[in-house]
Amino acid sequence: MLSVSNLRITHGDSTLVSGIDLTVKPGETVGIVGESGSGKSITVRAITGLLQPGLTATGEVGYDGRDLLSLTERQWRRSIRGQEIGLIMQDPFTMLNPVMRCGDIIAESLDRPGRRKERRQEAVRRLAEVGIQDPAVADRYPFQLSGGMRQRVAIAAALARDPRVLIADEPSTALDLTTQRAILALMKRIQAARGMSLVLITHDLRVAFAMCDRVYVLYAGSVVEAGNAADLDAEPLHPYSQALLLSEPRIDRRVGEIVAIPGSVSAPDEVAGGCVFAPRCTWTANACEQGDPVLTEVAPDRWSACVRLPEVRPHMAELRQRVAAEAPPAEIPPAGAPVISVRDLSKTFGAVQALTDVSIRIGEGESVGVVGESGSGKTTLARVLVGLEQATSGSLTIAGVDVGDWARLSRADLRTVRSTVQIVFQDPYSSLNPMRSIGWTLAEAVSTYAAKDVNVGGEVDRLLSCVGLPAAVAQQRPVALSGGMRQRVAIARALAARPKILICDESVSALDVSVQAQILNLLNGLRAEQGIGYLFITHDLSVVRQVTERIYVMRNGRVVESGATDLVIRSPSDPYTAELLASAPRPEPEWLDLPAAGTAALGR
Repeated sequence: MLSVSNLRITHGDSTLVSGIDLTVKPGETVGIVGESGSGKSITVRAITGLLQPGLTATGEVGYDGRDLLSLTERQWRRSIRGQEIGLIMQDPFTMLNPVMRCGDIIAESLDRPGRRKERRQEAVRRLAEVGIQDPAVADRYPFQLSGGMRQRVAIAAALARDPRVLIADEPSTALDLTTQRAILALMKRIQAARGMSLVLITHDLRVAFAMCDRVYVLYAGSVVEAGNAADLDAEPLHPYSQALLLSEPRIDRRVGEIVAIPGSVSAPDEVAGGCVFAPRCTWTANACEQGDPVLTEVAPDRWSACVRLPEVRPHMAELRQRVAAEAPPAEIPPAGAPVISVRDLSKTFGAVQALTDVSIRIGEGESVGVVGESGSGKTTLARVLVGLEQATSGSLTIAGVDVGDWARLSRADLRTVRSTVQIVFQDPYSSLNPMRSIGWTLAEAVSTYAAKDVNVGGEVDRLLSCVGLPAAVAQQRPVALSGGMRQRVAIARALAARPKILICDESVSALDVSVQAQILNLLNGLRAEQGIGYLFITHDLSVVRQVTERIYVMRNGRVVESGATDLVIRSPSDPYTAELLASAPRPEPEWLDLPAAGTAALGR
């Protein structure tokens, strides 16, 4: 139905995608996976005729005997985009007109005449198809809906002209776990009912394996492996596919080692003339740099671009076996005087009750998790702990200091509290001054917390070394760094105060899994070296399973369950915790069929 042959995308003299081949059969679900910078989204834009000005695509994108690359924008709009090929983007706000009501957005996408009343009725029917049974939603604006509801409206709009192929570019990445699973299950049900083909772009291999029949793995603009999803899950046949898979934190067990891929994705031109993954591969040899590897069929319907596969395959299997070994449950440190003690803390914003009677404690050197979906109160709690919000009632003690009212703290008490607790936010770019060098940012933090006679330059070098960055990074600005490097800088700045507790507020959720693994290993190393304790605030139970000893589960501003991490995850006592666990991505197709993926999450 859809075939891509030797697709190459360039920007001037720079290559962005080099020679991609892929096919999509009628009714088939195909996954395209890889890290940021691998070429996933730009490939989709070329397939749908939405490349930005200045980018050039060559090769062939065949659909029903037509080469889509040769079409004009007018031809795309009249006969292909929406009618034959639909597109869903990661952020529904980029697809939905903010000044149009949802019903009008869908009605506008319908390719049929009719009176306004008839078109609205059809829009309501289309909303019902994606699980929105309330007709009043058709009269609302996108900003009046939750993220999950907006994505459902975007799906309804993409399906309005009944396309035969639906391309979904990270359709659930920005959603909570329960909402993500509901959206993915919805897409599979609609696909089965309509018999259409689905192309899913994702960085999450677990989602790809659960959703897809076949998977293409992209790296640095090239396909390095392709094959049946279940087979690829059971045994990856390219070192990059395996490294990507092993970087995913597991929820079913605590492992002794989180595998991280060193470095970052190279630009295609930087690795031309050899294996694109060679600079980061454990098993690189001279043969890997002797020309571009060809994607070769190494088993029935299994394709790999690894020239050393026969040699390294046993070593890959050995690594998978070693990493999969279950580690003993995390030991909970003996209870002592808590560094942070929260008792019956509440916070209101006008009529909104954000936190209600929350009680938690964190001991010295302890790693504690707080999990829950958006709106559960996790970030509000973190902001109260660092003084960015004032609690309405309850008690908060940090390092023995009563922090009932931040404005009344003495300078000495405030310094004690600030040097005890620091925070690292989700988006390091928004928390770093884009106009200042990294060295200036760290020097400012050192000058704030260190003794007056400290060697500021030496301390900046020490902080960069602690987070695994070279001293030369001090001369650069945030825009010149990758997301993972920026997050390391944010951690280094927090370490300048030599805190006892570091609050990580979704600090790895926006990172690729390979970079996420690097940061988690960094934090574990800092804990071992410096005895730092952590409060991990996250929606990802897989992360807290690997890095915490105790866990608090929050919902609607309340703690609904707490206890040892392994015990809570193995035997949850609250139905909400069980729902979160069921919603965590798993590579089996059955994951989408569990009850929580149905009506429970439709309103989110």
